Amino acid sequence: MDIFGRKTRQLKARLEVMEKSLRNSFSKIRQENDSMRAWVNYHYQKGLYFQNQISRLHARSSSSESKLSQAESSIKSNISLLRELADSQKKLLQKLSDIESLKQEAISEKELNFYIENISDQIHKIGLKIEELSYLPSKISALKEQLTGHLASPHDSGMIGKKVAELQEKLKSIIAKKPPKQKLVEKVRKNSHDYIKAVALSYIKKYEKISAYQLRDMIVEEQNMTSKSTFYRILEELESMDEISTIKQGKEKIFLSKLRKTA
Repeated sequence: MDIFGRKTRQLKARLEVMEKSLRNSFSKIRQENDSMRAWVNYHYQKGLYFQNQISRLHARSSSSESKLSQAESSIKSNISLLRELADSQKKLLQKLSDIESLKQEAISEKELNFYIENISDQIHKIGLKIEELSYLPSKISALKEQLTGHLASPHDSGMIGKKVAELQEKLKSIIAKKPPKQKLVEKVRKNSHDYIKAVALSYIKKYEKISAYQLRDMIVEEQNMTSKSTFYRILEELESMDEISTIKQGKEKIFLSKLRKTA
């Protein structure tokens, strides 16, 4: 009876440690999401502004109608991408709220690991969508060249080319002030040491037996959550945890969940 009581206390202690780690990580992520929400809204409004400007150019130059139509389509696709990004962010915030509510409930480690992996996947997808937007300045530049080359009136050509150039410079200044990939994605990941550690721990407990190389592939290579040097420092911290053990298979280090051995 004492054995089961001791195991229950140990499991409770581990869950409390993980809960504290998650609370700190989610607090950082929530702060970054507030910045992300402002960034998405700002670029969404800018996208609408660009679309309106292109529509005005369309009305003033019937000879370049097909080119402007393509430009409008490009701008609309980027606005659609921003909407998807906003939706993804809302879903992520909802998942964070779900985690907060689960703190007061008795949940298993398997359920907790599921939420951690799900949120990690959402952050990765948002990062990919933001990265797509970094190509928008080059699209505007190409649009400028197309317009100036196909307008019938030299006066209209110079005026519209100047207007497009202004839009291009404004967009470049926006990207320069807040680099999407670094400012909104990598900062969340790289500054969330405890979060990345919790993700690695969840993988070990999920698979029960996994190599350092496999963990590196999932966390560093596939999700680009942190650098290799930081990743290996996190592995060293994991090795010192009571619920984790390691063995050597050739040159490869294998991580084991001790819960697997006592099951």
